[in-house]
Amino acid sequence: MVNKYVEDMVATQKEDMVATQTEDLSNNDEDKARNRKHLEELKANKDHWLAEAQKAAKAGNQEDADKIEANIRKTVDPRIRKAQLKTIFDYDICHRQPGYNSSEYRWGDGRAIIYNYQLRCKESQNSAIVTQGEYIEIDVEVHFKSEVDEIIYGIDIRTVDGIRVFGTNTLQQEREIGSKKAGERVRVNYSFPLNLVAGDYFVSVGVATQEDGSVEPLDRRYDLIHLVVEERFQAFGLAYLETTITESTEEGFPF
Repeated sequence: MVNKYVEDMVATQKEDMVATQTEDLSNNDEDKARNRKHLEELKANKDHWLAEAQKAAKAGNQEDADKIEANIRKTVDPRIRKAQLKTIFDYDICHRQPGYNSSEYRWGDGRAIIYNYQLRCKESQNSAIVTQGEYIEIDVEVHFKSEVDEIIYGIDIRTVDGIRVFGTNTLQQEREIGSKKAGERVRVNYSFPLNLVAGDYFVSVGVATQEDGSVEPLDRRYDLIHLVVEERFQAFGLAYLETTITESTEEGFPF
């Protein structure tokens, strides 16, 4: 029983991963209802297998119970989380864009959703491969599903090892963003010289709000964009500082 269960769950998870990368999530009521129904079915399926694990444990088959619970954590829970995201973040076309990272991590309460982005730079339009030192712009499109005050937009850049290279947000920059009504859509522009050494980097973006002194995430998309920085000059470290090294002859030294 356990082996067949594991095989079925792994196969279904692979199908879900492919579907997530190819489909557009619709914002209509029919699709919302279908997403909610799918989430309920997944939760019911989890309850069923938790009951099976309890039965196995009571019957003295602890090994089978442990296998079932392990596969619930590995396959069922991720599918439930993905379905929950579909009910909250019910429209998205980021996966169409260059550099989209299908392994991104996303969370927030869904009062606003980041549904698209575009990359722009002089040498490579809408490309995720850029040259070090090149000036880059990232446009992030946000849809507000509820009225929100004290909005915060932010960006974070890290290496593939998770080392933060740079991060900032409108709160830190003391930029006041006006409130937004339900249904409003905005485009947030981040622009900066990409002064990094050659390598692979992940860009995270987010929208949040400040309520009662604490920051509440509305939609944070961690590692959303995979940027490849190509080498212009050889260097090591993380920052590309465009250093010039010169030599001059000095006379009159006493040695």
